[in-house]
Amino acid sequence: QTLIDTSIRNQKGWQNGAGHRGPWGHNVVPPGGFSCAAQSILETMNPPDIFNGEVDGGTTEDKKTKKEREQELSEDYDSEMILGFKATRFLATGEEENDEALIRFVQEMFPCSRFILNYRSDVEAQMASFEKNLQHTKVDTDELHMRNDRMMQLHSMLGPHQSHIMDSSKWTDQTKSEYSFLHTLDGMAKWLGYSEGCKFPKLLEYNTNGYNGDLEPLDLGPECYYLADYESA
Repeated sequence: QTLIDTSIRNQKGWQNGAGHRGPWGHNVVPPGGFSCAAQSILETMNPPDIFNGEVDGGTTEDKKTKKEREQELSEDYDSEMILGFKATRFLATGEEENDEALIRFVQEMFPCSRFILNYRSDVEAQMASFEKNLQHTKVDTDELHMRNDRMMQLHSMLGPHQSHIMDSSKWTDQTKSEYSFLHTLDGMAKWLGYSEGCKFPKLLEYNTNGYNGDLEPLDLGPECYYLADYESA
C-alpha cells in the first residue's frame, strides 16, 4: 500500500504521464494493473509447499523431483491452489476513517480474495485473557467493543460474497455439544465453496502453552471437495 501510494498515486508526474511521450511518459496502466504484482508479493512471502517441507537442496535426484513438483504445481495452480494466511493486525493499519480506503485497496489488488473476519463477542473473557497473557496491554472492554463494531462495519463494506463473519466465543466454546461449535466451522467451509460433506472432526489449537499448537493437518473426509473443481470435471 505504501509503495503504491508514494510512487504512483501521489506523484503527479506519474499520473500526468499516462499516455504521453517524454519525461515520466508511459502507457496507460489498466485498472487493477498492479494487482498481479501485489498478489505475487504475497505468494512469495507465503508460498505453497512445493518441497514437502524440505529446506536443503538434497541430492540431484531430489532436485529433479522438486523441479517436477514445481512444474506440476505451476500447471494446476490457478484451478487448485488456494493461498491463505492469518492477519492479526488487519485493523492496525490506520484509524477507522481510513477503512473505506483499506477496503478499496484490497478489492482492487485482490479482487478474487475472501475474508474470514473473526471477533470475540465475550469481551469480558477476552479482557481476562489479555490480563493473563499480555500484562502490558492498555486495552479495556470499551476498546474491545469498538473493535468489534469496526469489524462489523468492515464485513458490511466487503459484502457477504467476499466476507464471512465468525464469533470465536461460539465456535471455540467446547462446553456446548460437539455438533454445535464444530458446525460453525462446517458452515465456513460451505461459504468458501466446499461441499456439504466437509465436516471438521475437531478444532486445531494454536497458541497453547506459548506459541505451540497442533501440527497435524485435519482430514475433513472423502466427501469434502471444492465444488468448482467438481462441477468443471
